Amino acid sequence: LRTSFEMMAEEPVQRIHEQVDFTIGSEEVSEKEQEGIIDKFVYPFNLNQAPLLRVGLVKARIENLAPLSQWSSAPLVLLLDMHHIIADGISHEIMIQEFMRLYEGEEFPPLRLQYKDYTWWQTSQAVKQEIERQEVYWINRFTAAGEIPILNLPTDYARPSVQSFTGSIVDFKFEGGPIQTLRELFLHQGCTLYMGLLAVYNILLSRLCGQEDIVVGTPAAGRRYTDLVNIIGMFVNTLALRNYPCGSKTFKEFLVEVKQRVLQAFDNQDYQFETLLENLELKRDMSRNPLFDVVFALQKFDIPHMQIPGLELYPYDYENLTAKFDLNLMGTDKGGKLEFILEYCTKLFETGTIARYIKYLKQITWNILENPGNEIREIRLISKKEKQKILYDFNDT
Repeated sequence: LRTSFEMMAEEPVQRIHEQVDFTIGSEEVSEKEQEGIIDKFVYPFNLNQAPLLRVGLVKARIENLAPLSQWSSAPLVLLLDMHHIIADGISHEIMIQEFMRLYEGEEFPPLRLQYKDYTWWQTSQAVKQEIERQEVYWINRFTAAGEIPILNLPTDYARPSVQSFTGSIVDFKFEGGPIQTLRELFLHQGCTLYMGLLAVYNILLSRLCGQEDIVVGTPAAGRRYTDLVNIIGMFVNTLALRNYPCGSKTFKEFLVEVKQRVLQAFDNQDYQFETLLENLELKRDMSRNPLFDVVFALQKFDIPHMQIPGLELYPYDYENLTAKFDLNLMGTDKGGKLEFILEYCTKLFETGTIARYIKYLKQITWNILENPGNEIREIRLISKKEKQKILYDFNDT
């Protein structure tokens, strides 16, 4: 949190400051103005200038009432914006937990390691040898298995010549008894929930595109050692998972393949995605991301229940209007239910199309639960009831 970045010999390096100037901006606005203030809060950082985070406090002035200072029950919104170069998703969780503990007056012992120790370790000779071994695995995945596929999703609009990052999200849930049945099905095949849902997502993409060679991006936490668990920093790496949901395979057969490839990929997760792109020497297409256009992630961490004496804290429901990929399916495992967010590029898809894709995803999942031994080509995208409507009710001539 006291780090800035500078270029030396055409390489970015960290500069860690003993002290940085830091203030918390505060505004008192009407409820109508609040959303506009929050939208303006996010803007680019200067990487040369620490800290690479900003904090703001928005006081919601209740119309026709006295100023907030006289109304202690009025809501406040605490805003935090951080550049991704200094923090990943787990770092957010660490910050929230430490904020609550500090607010209650707790003191922390010094960390045994800092992020700079991790970066030094990454450049050690032993790690370099391991990275060279991992490089062979990743290069083989994308050079020894035929031409790298381009996912041709059916879109509502023509793909812009330069990639657009304008996006939106739709959220949905899986809950109730079928969730436990789903877990048991995956477990019976020796697979985690993540592996099973990734297999389902691959089948959806394959059926939408008519392709049987699919690359999906996924984040890897990168904190493989206990000393790294509580350090704030950018540890996450992106893995490109290539799978083959061929129609002649049963779901169970495909699930076992996905399991093997996931285990291999995470065993080689230290090899940086940026390095892979450089070594593959891909021809860049400005309308797309390199290597993959869709992402899947399943997380167990979530914003923790925030309870501090004298305060009630809730996550602020803020609508994300960006999309780094065509489709990005993000799930959160909450035990009895699975909550998902499907982030999509609005320059490619209409909301109705995304809602239909979600229905397809659910239908594939329930179809697999009924008949896990079915071949992939036999898995239905629509229910029997919808099929009846389309083939017979709408076609009754």
